Amino acid sequence: MSGVMALLSLNGRPIPPELVRAQLAAIAHRGESPPRAWEAPGIALGHANLPRTPEAERELLPTSDATGRYWITWDGRLDNREELDRLLAIDRGQAAAMTDADYVLAAYRAWGPGCVSHLLGDWAMVIWDNHKRRLFIAKDPVGYRQLFHRTVDGLLLVGSEPMQLFAGTPGRPAPDREYTMRYLAGAMQDEARNWLEGVSNVHGGERIIVDADGLRSERYWTQPRVTPRPYKRPQEYVDEFVATFDAAVKARLRSNRPIGIYLSGGVDSSYVAAVASKLGSHLVAINSYDPHGEKLDERRYARLVANHLGIDLHELDAGDCWTLSSKWLDQQAFDAPFVPGQGAHHTRIGQLIGQMGAGVVLGGEGGDEWCNGPERYLATTVARGRARTAWHLARINRSRRGAARVLGKQVYRGLAPHAVQALLDRSRNKRSPDPFPSTVPLAPAWEDIVWHKQRASEWSIARAQRVDWDVYRQINWLEPSWRDRHEVHKAGVERRPPFFDLRVIELMASTPPWVLRFRGRKKDVLREAEYPVLPHEIPDRMDWCLFDDLFFRGMNEERERVQLAGEHLRAFLGLDHNPIQSLTTGQSERLIRWPTWRAVSTGLWLSTLCAPELAESNPLSLSSV
Repeated sequence: MSGVMALLSLNGRPIPPELVRAQLAAIAHRGESPPRAWEAPGIALGHANLPRTPEAERELLPTSDATGRYWITWDGRLDNREELDRLLAIDRGQAAAMTDADYVLAAYRAWGPGCVSHLLGDWAMVIWDNHKRRLFIAKDPVGYRQLFHRTVDGLLLVGSEPMQLFAGTPGRPAPDREYTMRYLAGAMQDEARNWLEGVSNVHGGERIIVDADGLRSERYWTQPRVTPRPYKRPQEYVDEFVATFDAAVKARLRSNRPIGIYLSGGVDSSYVAAVASKLGSHLVAINSYDPHGEKLDERRYARLVANHLGIDLHELDAGDCWTLSSKWLDQQAFDAPFVPGQGAHHTRIGQLIGQMGAGVVLGGEGGDEWCNGPERYLATTVARGRARTAWHLARINRSRRGAARVLGKQVYRGLAPHAVQALLDRSRNKRSPDPFPSTVPLAPAWEDIVWHKQRASEWSIARAQRVDWDVYRQINWLEPSWRDRHEVHKAGVERRPPFFDLRVIELMASTPPWVLRFRGRKKDVLREAEYPVLPHEIPDRMDWCLFDDLFFRGMNEERERVQLAGEHLRAFLGLDHNPIQSLTTGQSERLIRWPTWRAVSTGLWLSTLCAPELAESNPLSLSSV
């Protein structure tokens, strides 16, 4: 994942040369060679290249088309070059010499801003039109690559990392109070905001045009497109899933370096390994385990998969990778209020895979989100007019009385109006869906994420899918952003999870919920796809690993950090007590308490913002175009 920079003067004033240098210096770590800059009156583009495909080794960005009108800097990988050859009438000889960035420029020349609907893959782009003096910014629908923007002193700054946008500018980064308070309360966010004041995310499926008329943003993609299939049998969905997933994995095997895989031994990563092996890829496989407990030890399954596929498996002792582990997470890792609970674990795995020479790492991320279907799948099935199917699924592995109870509860929670549910819950003095209190109480104008998610099946299937995607974008998109900064570029390894392929996501969205669980288990379509290529112990397994022990070990082993987080959070909230201490008092259940973790990671982020070196950048020699 390379680094992107763009500076645009909004008021006609020249762009200071020292600002260009500072902005590029802030992302120099994202490339394997010195970053390059291109400058013209009122505009500067920059790029730090981390080439992980054969074509990317030839990319010298920023670059222009043959006319010099359009200039591009981007971070991405295209997965449909052959389709674009046909649509753009590119002959075979010409295609062999083109980089992915060349294809993007050709698409932009042909379709303008509408080109985004023709580009399949992981990408974030910035294109400058010299004639119209127009800047175009966009991300692919899934949005796995990172891009941010900020306006300061009449300049628009665009970059791959939030802190990059403060390098060489007056003032220091400050927390966005509204965003932070909503995060601590577990509330849905205002998507126009970011954890740093004045910084905005470029979201997946968003395109931005900046010209003399100002900045205009629109979503060209808001949620997975649902295309009903004419299938009558679950096996037909399985067959299409196999073909689609093969294509997704094949696209991610295009690499100029060895391919690594985090092989947990779970249903998701095991299938990724099986498909990659079937397609002829030689994998560098890593499995991690906690020697202090059985909750995080899946070596038995990982060895079974590795032996079956003929993969060399390297086992990593992750016993020192507890939550907050200062051995693997330095203070700079807390540059956002969100840090994954398994952050130390991710960092250690990425480091080891990088040391083994891999340049790309695959994994099973996304399998839980796309292959499970909605939690209230019975309610969704009833809402689609298939009450008999819902009853059949409820009866699997349950008595008649138990099935009626489960079906009734799901239908009530999924289809009854939320206002009615809230009224009945209050009358029964029922507890909040989240058993642990948040650091900040929910404001009247905010909506709780848990309740928002629980309303996913209410009334309208289309609304249910929109709610599911909103929640996923709010919660899960924070982790790829953190991994990009602190796992990928520390190790020089590009992450390419096949389950994040748009084709896979939209196929799963188009698969009816009862098909996803047609044998009464989660991920039944995926499990059926696995039987021909993996030992049956893998698709039949119903257990999973738990990171709770690593969470509690972190709270105990890193008490100084916990105390530091509490002090800064107390100052931020204006309290006279340690809010983190109050969250942990009197609770003995050995569960990961997400309100507590949000409070700890936010407090450490606030302490990091006080560090004077955070926004500084070092002098840098740049290559100019």
